[in-house]
Amino acid sequence: MRKALIALLSVALTASLAAPAQAANPKGTTWVDKTRTREIPGAVCGVRWGSNGRQVVEAGKWVNKEKSQFVSYSQLSANDAKAAKKTKNKKKKKALTNSAIANQSRANTFQQQCNTMNALKVNLAGKAGVAQGNTSASAIRSIKSTGPTDIRQVVGAGMNVFAVDAQGRFASMFPNLAELIAARQSTCMNCMMMMPTVTKMISGPSEKIYLMFNQKFNFNDMTDTMNIGGPQTCMLAVVTPASTTLQCVDNELVNAMNWSNANQGNSPVQFDSSGAAYYKGQFVRGGGNQSIYNTYIALRRNNNGVITDIVQGKNINIEDFVVLPNGDVIAKGYTTSGRWS
Repeated sequence: MRKALIALLSVALTASLAAPAQAANPKGTTWVDKTRTREIPGAVCGVRWGSNGRQVVEAGKWVNKEKSQFVSYSQLSANDAKAAKKTKNKKKKKALTNSAIANQSRANTFQQQCNTMNALKVNLAGKAGVAQGNTSASAIRSIKSTGPTDIRQVVGAGMNVFAVDAQGRFASMFPNLAELIAARQSTCMNCMMMMPTVTKMISGPSEKIYLMFNQKFNFNDMTDTMNIGGPQTCMLAVVTPASTTLQCVDNELVNAMNWSNANQGNSPVQFDSSGAAYYKGQFVRGGGNQSIYNTYIALRRNNNGVITDIVQGKNINIEDFVVLPNGDVIAKGYTTSGRWS
């Protein structure tokens, strides 16, 4: 009986050593889209779809890369903080608290990099200016076959703006465009047809250049082809010689209303003596998707990010306007009841 008990204990011990209990995944582990998730030094930028149907990008680490299981540093910090409150062991409490602080620090450090991991980069350093290219079919064929490599990449993607150096030579304004095109193609077979083009360029004060695109798109994540027209997308951007990415002027703008028309009159973006920008168009509150029920027409002022409607309404049309140095505006247009100026 004793030998049998020893043998039984030996078998149990051997089984225990051979098959240790598998550690549970951290609370908050989620599945991410591996085709769009990127690894950067010190972190993994996990991409998943939120409950609202929009993408969520978080800095964290793999739990199981093969299974696309991921946990964010913010979640790990919250887990550690909660565990530290529960434990009565002072040594363990201190270790968990320190771990919570370290994980939150990682989240703060890497989140900005993750937010712009697929952003359209801008390089105007040392350049004399920006030029809008000829987008006719014959011009594109010629440039694609004979132009410099970086220009062929830009034109081939449908982009029609270039950086210009002091000698008048063209160069790519977007150094990571080819990489982003490949990333877009991995998630959307028809995305080459959806690449935006610049319809208007306006030179502003303080060496700012305003770019109006023909459609809203998420230039902070060029692989985001599902979020068409949402609040993360933009069609009016501004750059300076020091810019590394495009900056959205107004994500609520959904229709530029004939900005590309050469006979429109005065410049579609104008400035007062303080540098505030004025522009007109069709807008959606909150920058959501456009419909006949939630859009309105307005003339707006953007003063260092503070946006104000000067004239606005659903049943109006603003044909032209002039901004005076002191910020006064003269506008011409009409409502359903008649014309005004």
